[in-house]
Amino acid sequence: MKNGRRRRIPVREEVRCTLIALLASEPDGVHAYELDRRLRVLSEGFWTPYSGEISRTLHQLEDDGDISSRWQLEDGRPKRVFTATAHGAERLDGWLDAEVSSEPRPLHERLWYRFVAHRARRRPAAEMARDVHVRRRVCLEELRRLEERLATAVGSEGYAPFVRVALRIRELDWKTELGFLEEIQRELADATERSASERRPAPSNDGAVRERDARRRRRDSGRRESALA
Repeated sequence: MKNGRRRRIPVREEVRCTLIALLASEPDGVHAYELDRRLRVLSEGFWTPYSGEISRTLHQLEDDGDISSRWQLEDGRPKRVFTATAHGAERLDGWLDAEVSSEPRPLHERLWYRFVAHRARRRPAAEMARDVHVRRRVCLEELRRLEERLATAVGSEGYAPFVRVALRIRELDWKTELGFLEEIQRELADATERSASERRPAPSNDGAVRERDARRRRRDSGRRESALA
């Protein structure tokens, strides 16, 4: 801290908005340790913040007006609880509403933050599907270009071997993003199926009820006949 102010460390927009999304999904607020745990669970282990990263980032978001905090007692101990502000929620929704970048460089890490924010904010699956479509088109085009460049990077003299290695590394980056996009597509398909199953009316069991009643009547009739015999 210098001159009474905390030292500011640049916060990437995707990190900022993902944290706001997690807080916006909890109106009662979340303290830093619980936010860290939920973040690891929701991101399925992808994001494992280093020591102090969450707390430092939260304080900066509070300075920027994206979140607010208050002290409350839990188990007799004071804990600082953070909540998203209207300003932060507006910033988050603006980020999610904007179409994902179509720039020709791998974005799989940034896409994962975006996916986590979508899940936390409970946004429609179709919005994430739109982003997947944009990035998938970019991936396939870049992989096609890399194949063309690899075909021309032949020979064993000069820098050709190094160029091939560099292109292969780039190719792996794009294939990683493509694989990640396919994983998101599977997640979205599962979510859509679950949603459809919840809306689907339960199968009628009228036939089973009628059959059960018929068996009961036959059984009762048989008992009466036995009693009269």
